[in-house]
Amino acid sequence: AQRLDRPSFKVIGNAEILEFAETLEGGGEIRLPDRFPPPSVRRFLKSLHDAGDAPEADWPKRPQRLRHDRNPDAEKIFDALKAKRDRLGAELDLDPSLLGSRTALELLSFDESRAGELLMNWQREIMGV
Repeated sequence: AQRLDRPSFKVIGNAEILEFAETLEGGGEIRLPDRFPPPSVRRFLKSLHDAGDAPEADWPKRPQRLRHDRNPDAEKIFDALKAKRDRLGAELDLDPSLLGSRTALELLSFDESRAGELLMNWQREIMGV
């Protein structure tokens, strides 16, 4: 995805990745769809092999989702940001999530000063935050 400069879900879907994980967990082998060229398949299989050899201490940890107390003001800000994102996405013929993920919008609704760390420059410019 990075080499293609595309979001990862546009290269291979989340459902496929989860299916791969379940197959690997059960001891099975996976095969990338035929649309992937041989060099990509080799890199993918090498990554799987390297990941399988990694000690458990090096495995990625799932970040804990921060829960905030219910905040009606933040909910209103979130709803406005999401509506704006969805409208702009439709106007620009873009998937709205490319302008800002739900998580980014939720965090912005609590603290707009985090826009610089949560959104890229072009996203902030389009969204006006």
